[in-house]
This record gives sequence, C-alpha cells and structure tokens, in this order.
Amino acid sequence: MLDPQLFQVAPPGRRASALDDTFIPLSQAEVDWPAPSLAALEAAVGKASSSAMIGAVCWRFTEATGINGAALLSAVQARASQDLCLCNPTPELEGAYANLWMQGNTVHPRLLEAAVAFFKANKWDPVALTEVQPSRVFSSSQYLIGRKTFWSAYLPFVHDALDRALSKIPRRTAKWMAEPVTDPRDPQHPITYWPLIIERLIPVFLKGPGAALKVARLPSVLGEKRLNGHLRRLREMKDVAHQSKSAWLIGCWMHYRNSYLMNVIDRNWCTQHLPALTSETHEFY
Repeated sequence: MLDPQLFQVAPPGRRASALDDTFIPLSQAEVDWPAPSLAALEAAVGKASSSAMIGAVCWRFTEATGINGAALLSAVQARASQDLCLCNPTPELEGAYANLWMQGNTVHPRLLEAAVAFFKANKWDPVALTEVQPSRVFSSSQYLIGRKTFWSAYLPFVHDALDRALSKIPRRTAKWMAEPVTDPRDPQHPITYWPLIIERLIPVFLKGPGAALKVARLPSVLGEKRLNGHLRRLREMKDVAHQSKSAWLIGCWMHYRNSYLMNVIDRNWCTQHLPALTSETHEFY
C-alpha cells in the first residue's frame, strides 16, 4: 500500500483548523516564487523511495474540487501504477478552449505575449501556444501528486526553463512580466505572469521530458457537476477531433463552441476574444 506524502500550502494567517489534517501543512512563506517548487516538497522528494507518491495542493483544494484529503489519499492509492496523478479543478474550460494558454489570455491579455518570450528564451516552438490539447493534459493549477520519477524530471525542467527565461528575456519584457496583475480567482492577491506561465507547463513537460510517464487524471467532483450537456459534448467533440487529427471536426467544434459562448457570455467579450480563439492555424498536441 502506498503511503503518499501530501502537503497543503496555507497562506500567512490562515488558521490551522481551516486545513485538512490529512495533509502536511506548509506555510506560504516557504513557497519560492516565481519558481513553483517548495523547499519541503523538494526535501521530501530527495528522501523518498522511488515508489512514494508526493504532492502539494493549495488550502482551497477541497473547496475547488470537492475532494477532501481522505478521498484524495484513497484515489492516489488506487492509482499505484501511475507516475503522476493530476486534477483539473476547472473541467468547464476543457471543451470551451483549445488550450489553457488561449484561455488565460482572455483573462490576462498579455499572457500569450509573455509566453512567447518564455518559449523563445527556451527555444521551444511557440506553435504550442495555439495548439489543440486534449482534456487529459489540461491542468490549470499545481494539483500534482507524483512519484520520484516524475518530480526528479519535472522540477529540474521547470527550474532550467525559468533560469533560461530570466537570463534571456529582454529586461523591459521581464519587468512588466513581474508586475502584479489582478487574478479573478483571488482578487485580494494579485499575481504576476511568471506563475501564470509555470502553472501551464505540465502539457509542455508531458510532451517532452515526461513523455514516457504514466499519467492518471483525478476528476474534480465539483467541477464535473458544473458541466452542462453542451460543455460535455464540446469536450468530447474536441477530444475526438484531437484523437483523429481531423481539421474538419475541429472546425465543427469551433463553430459549436462559438455559438455556445455567444449565447452564454456577454457579446462584448465575444467580439473581443472569439476572433483570436477561432484561429485557422491550430495544430494538434
């Protein structure tokens, strides 16, 4: 039986009673941004056996997913053969957007510009920023529980990418990337572009250094309940289009997606964002 080590990050001043006692509490002060690594997490990875599962979630994990600590522990133990378990708390985005870069740009209008600079600094193909990604790799937050085989590859990947970006991105660009912008998920705590980029790197990693890893998705209980029939069909349609690499079917998905958004979202938003979201240059992940 696996004995996962699961950490829960708590912001300063957050009462310990507000945290799930299944997790190991970790102070926000120990989080080293813009790098996503946690000192305690890295130390645990260094000491862990190759079969141990280690991860960290934010203090709002249960609120966001409907999965408490005991349920998460059980879910991870049931997937003992996997190298990585990930959970996307916002599955409603999976059918509505080609990928999380394009979704993020509708919230933070310069995200794609920042991501292009980050990708160029790392000599990565920026086509990945507009490609169609299947729902299995959507990960809009750092809800990751993995074996040493995952962390020993992923942490250096992120550190190296960040180091290259910090050394090669022009100073003027790096300056505005480091300026706080309002985050709709937590308006009281502005965020910079660095963590917005880093939290979207899992698909890049899984297509590159992590391609051989076995990955399991943990469904978000609350997130799945938010999906209506249209969002479920849009997700399925996009996944089938990706699997078949059908340009015709992805075009049909875009038409359906646009019609849906125009009926549920403010038309000004649609006028502003749908042209960029409806690009004819999409490649497949």
